[in-house]
Amino acid sequence: MWYYDYMKIIGFIKNNIALVILAAIFVFALAIRIFPSWNIVFSDPIKYTADDGIYHMRLVENMLLGGHFPFRIYFDPYTNFPHGTYIHFTPLYDWILAFVVWIFSFGKPTIESINLVSPFVPAAMGALVVFLVYFLTKAL
Repeated sequence: MWYYDYMKIIGFIKNNIALVILAAIFVFALAIRIFPSWNIVFSDPIKYTADDGIYHMRLVENMLLGGHFPFRIYFDPYTNFPHGTYIHFTPLYDWILAFVVWIFSFGKPTIESINLVSPFVPAAMGALVVFLVYFLTKAL
């Protein structure tokens, strides 16, 4: 019986070798984005590298913890104090980040779940480029 299951797995790999290789490249791309910086980025407290990362996290926290998800603030009174400014960042990245956190926290996000999930999203998005490039070049 085990031989039959083994042969089914081998047959699947032979029939879908491109997808198996693509999945292996994805796992490798994700690993080289996460593991070398594990102690620097993913430790507690989360360490962001620049002001943009901190500000995007502020927008995501405001979106999720402010009670108005999926809507985002478009005027921030804390920037350019005391006048405030309109946010010039496009909202797609913040929406993707907030949606992934919202899904992984089962619709009940907390600051801990935001800080736990958020550092992995850019790494996963970067690794998903492998699939994008494959299917775009395959279509050409």
